[in-house]
Amino acid sequence: GGDRVVVGGNRDVQVTLTTPAGAGGVTVAVTSDNPGVVSVGSPGSVFIAQGQSTGVIAVTGVSQGATIVRGNATGYTEGTVSVAASVQVISVPTTLNVAFGGTASVPIQISIPAPAGGTQVTLISNAPGVVGVSTPIVTIPQGQQTANGTVSGVAPSGGASLTATF
Repeated sequence: GGDRVVVGGNRDVQVTLTTPAGAGGVTVAVTSDNPGVVSVGSPGSVFIAQGQSTGVIAVTGVSQGATIVRGNATGYTEGTVSVAASVQVISVPTTLNVAFGGTASVPIQISIPAPAGGTQVTLISNAPGVVGVSTPIVTIPQGQQTANGTVSGVAPSGGASLTATF
C-alpha cells in the first residue's frame, strides 16, 4: 500500500508470498522493529489461504520516524519494507486576493515529498458563490512538495476560506 503512514493514521500493507500458500494456508507474522514509530494491527499476523499468495494488514503511524516492518512465515524468506511515519502538513497562503471575474493561483506545499504516484490535495471554498475553486483536485507530483491550484472571483465583494486536505 505504500511506504508512508500519517502519524495517527492507518495504512494497509500488502503481504505477498513468493509462491502460493500450500495445503492449510500459511500464517505470516508481521512485526515492526520500532512499534513506537509504526505499530502493526492486531493480531499481528495475516492468514493466506491455500492457493493464494497475498494478504493485507494495517499499520498505524505512532510517531514521526521510520522503521522496518517484517513478514515471516515457515518455509518462506523474511520480507521487509521500510515504513516512514510523518506528520504531514499542508501549507497555503494565509491571505490571497482574487479580483471579481479574475483568477488567482493558490500555492500549496506539503511537508514531505509526495510518494510514488503523487499526492492529491482537495481544495474547497466555504463560500463558492464568492470565491470559486477552479481546480478542486491538485496533484503534487512524485518527489515534489509544491503545486498550484486556481480560484476565481465569483462575486464583486466578500471573502471565503479555503480548505486544503489530502
